[in-house]
Amino acid sequence: MAAKTFPSNPSWANPTEQAVWQRLVEQAPDHWTVIANLVISPPPDRVGDRVEGEADREYEVDLLVLMPDLGAVVLEVKGGSVFVDDRGRWRQGIGSSEHAIDPVRQVMKAKYQTRAYVEEDPRWGRPRMRWTHAVAFPDTSVPANFSMTDCPRERVHDRNDMDNLAGRLATLARRSDSRYPAPTEEDCAKIVEILHGRNLPLRDVVAAAAAREDAIERLTIEQMMILRATRLIPRMEIRGGAGSGKTVLALAQAKDLTRGADDRPAQRVALLCYSLGLASMFTRRLSGEKRQHRPAFVGSFEEFARYLGVERFGGREDADFWETELPQRMSELAAQLPEGKKFDAFVVDEGQDFADSWWTPILRSLRDEENGGLYVYSDEN
Repeated sequence: MAAKTFPSNPSWANPTEQAVWQRLVEQAPDHWTVIANLVISPPPDRVGDRVEGEADREYEVDLLVLMPDLGAVVLEVKGGSVFVDDRGRWRQGIGSSEHAIDPVRQVMKAKYQTRAYVEEDPRWGRPRMRWTHAVAFPDTSVPANFSMTDCPRERVHDRNDMDNLAGRLATLARRSDSRYPAPTEEDCAKIVEILHGRNLPLRDVVAAAAAREDAIERLTIEQMMILRATRLIPRMEIRGGAGSGKTVLALAQAKDLTRGADDRPAQRVALLCYSLGLASMFTRRLSGEKRQHRPAFVGSFEEFARYLGVERFGGREDADFWETELPQRMSELAAQLPEGKKFDAFVVDEGQDFADSWWTPILRSLRDEENGGLYVYSDEN
């Protein structure tokens, strides 16, 4: 007995979500379908279920469980320590990693957007069916008599409920809004078809080339763990051999710091490297990002010198200029930068090629020289 899955072999950045998915797939009957890692991006003209300031946001669905004759459940998964503080607010993490979350509101909005996406597709053509939502805290224990105004206990599945997660979701769907009918197997199959997309482009030479280039930005689970660790440590050097993914991680971190998330504010970030070729690649890869998601500066150390105001450069063979005169001049100019042109953090790739004297102007270009972010990616050899 095992549920159908879509996609058949999901990619995971979050091992907790993967563990819950695996357990649910193994428990569920074979006519259920478990959809993982769904992202819903509403069209700009959609009316309803819109929150001020969120018109362009995307909605992530950790798991969508389609159960014929029962309903559809959107499930939000939160790992680690999850609790409610004395002001009635959801929190996650311990110590310095503790931060605010709102899993119930998050999963409700994801449910509404997923339902709207399905119902607006011309292939649906059916009355509204039964949809509901739930949260899973696989590492946390929740009291049996827990209840909040927007979240009764039956919508919460803690670590003690994991052995019967499929059964609990079935019961929840059965008891949910009886105004709408439960889906048939045909309905569930149609939802999978709709979520797969429509009028998809055919593979061609250009698409294959684009797919190879997109692979540059994919993070492995190990890389994602490193990225999360850097959010807690303001200064770090990450070393690795050629082909170990340092450049991928540096690019991802620069975007992550620029965007901000949850209780982490967006930062003004500079992404530096040594070679002009890599600087060009960074610029090309970031050109498709929204302006507010692109680092404030992207380029080589030489281009950073121009940003600071250096106009005259020595020859390539003039070691004294590059290792002494240039960094001294840059340091002087950095000290004169207005606050609005300084940076909260630097992400530096090819750090092994940076001269020792180059770090002084970089540090002086930080808004906070003592505690500002400095993340260096370098070869271990």
